[in-house]
Amino acid sequence: EKYTMEPREAELTILFSDVRGFTGIAETLKPEELREYMNEYLTEMSGIIRSKYHGTLDKYIGDAILAYLGAPIETDDHAQRAVAAAIAVQRAINERNRSCELAGKPFVRLEAGIGIHSGPVVVGNIGSELKMDYTAIGEPVNVANRMQALAGPGQIKITGEVRERLGELIDVKPEGTRMLEGVDHPIEVFEVLY
Repeated sequence: EKYTMEPREAELTILFSDVRGFTGIAETLKPEELREYMNEYLTEMSGIIRSKYHGTLDKYIGDAILAYLGAPIETDDHAQRAVAAAIAVQRAINERNRSCELAGKPFVRLEAGIGIHSGPVVVGNIGSELKMDYTAIGEPVNVANRMQALAGPGQIKITGEVRERLGELIDVKPEGTRMLEGVDHPIEVFEVLY
């Protein structure tokens, strides 16, 4: 297992997950309730992505999770693992909502949209003397974020690049090509059915 923190080019799969309706949720909760809600969500989702599917958590951006698979430890199956992680995250969210409903106590419904894209990025320790982060930069990160924006509550949207790496194991529904903001070529969009 090769692995380095120095910036290098690598083919990775980027996963972006974002809570739907978060601003509305935030307005209804007290600060400590909001913290508890976010901690519960981020802890569970991050645990699935990291422990079960060996994803790297790049950062939390408010209620969004940016993760990627395929670095720092190089693997060939990063696209399959990213999609499997996304499905596991959505199932865990559904499960949480269902058990909260059954408990009959008031609760805040959680729903997320997930976008996934594979492509070449620069990954490694990047930053300044004041703050250095192990992170991925490049167009694929932007594309994954745009895919996430296309995903409705409970949906997982992937690009053609991810689809090509998946084999036949996962059901997808083609949605044609889209021009995405900040991307100069059309991107094939698929919804993952789970």
